Amino acid sequence: MEDLHRTMGYRRRTSNPNSQQSGLLPRRRLPRRRLRVAPVLAGLSLLLATGCDRAALEQAFAPDPQLIEESTTDSSGATTTHNSKSTSTAPGGAASSSSKPQTSPSGGSSNARLTETTKNSASGPNNEKPKLSTKDANGDDDQKPKTGESASPLNDSSNSNNDSIPAELESSVVDVLALGVLTPPDQAAVDGGFEPNEPVTRGEFARWLLAANNAVYGDRPAAQIRSATGNSEPIFKDVTQNNPNFPAIQGLAEAGIILSSLSGAQEQINFKPDAPLTREDMLLWKVPLDVRSSLPASNLEAVKEAWAFQDASKASAPALRAILADYSNGDQAVIRRVFGYTTLLQPQKPVTQAEAAAALWYFGSGGQGVSAGDVSVGDLGEADGNENIGG
Repeated sequence: MEDLHRTMGYRRRTSNPNSQQSGLLPRRRLPRRRLRVAPVLAGLSLLLATGCDRAALEQAFAPDPQLIEESTTDSSGATTTHNSKSTSTAPGGAASSSSKPQTSPSGGSSNARLTETTKNSASGPNNEKPKLSTKDANGDDDQKPKTGESASPLNDSSNSNNDSIPAELESSVVDVLALGVLTPPDQAAVDGGFEPNEPVTRGEFARWLLAANNAVYGDRPAAQIRSATGNSEPIFKDVTQNNPNFPAIQGLAEAGIILSSLSGAQEQINFKPDAPLTREDMLLWKVPLDVRSSLPASNLEAVKEAWAFQDASKASAPALRAILADYSNGDQAVIRRVFGYTTLLQPQKPVTQAEAAAALWYFGSGGQGVSAGDVSVGDLGEADGNENIGG
């Protein structure tokens, strides 16, 4: 029994066998003094490994730059903070990485060179970040011009809308431009030039229409339109004699091409020369110079049957007559040449300068007409009645 008690850790209450207190009591265990040798051993191991080199010790205890939090900002402006490595605290209080660099006998890190090589390969020489390619999906360079260099208008996306003529209209527009009839009467007072995809104003188209007609019929004075003189009484209140387009606007109104009080449209007291030209306006002024006769009577049903326009009801009653007359001109109709095949006329949509120029490429009907391409530029001159061009 005594052996059993000794094994279980019990001892007698007293060593005196004669004592009355001879019961068994648990053996008391004295507290052990623990010696914290882990930091000491870690320091000694580090001293032995590094050869007691102070520089090596400073490098060893220096914070790892990769453990410092890095902040990156994405394109949306949000800032993201992350650690390149996860760290843990060693028993000695030093931070250690999950992947510690192995110390070589020479005192350096065996992974230091590998890490440096990886950085150099990713960032290029001299720790420069790799440059992003500026080529677009088509492989074309999209780099901005250097300081002092001007981008070509053909390659500048900001100018491409104004400088490029639609391919379907290019041939006709080039022929009309060759006539020189689109040049403003006072070039010095006008900024810019021909802008194909910008709207054309009512005043500009009136001048272009009269000038193009007289140029195409340069050898036929009877088919030309006379410009108004400075002594003419203005028909429209908002087009005075000081307006550079007054000779053309007044001349077309006096010839009955443009609706005015002279032609019975008493409500047409203003011309609105600076307002955008609409498709309806262009047809109202151009088609009469094609048919050279009174426009036929028309109505909404007749236009729908001929053109099958879904929005024919949006056109005014006078415009319906010009639209129906244009249909009889076949492939030389203004609508077909300028707008192509369409079931929507959009009569109130502004006309671009390229569309206006293309409409002036051909004058005539029934297969009897002349185009701007048929006119020799060398034949244009004052002797052919071209003195009226441009007012």
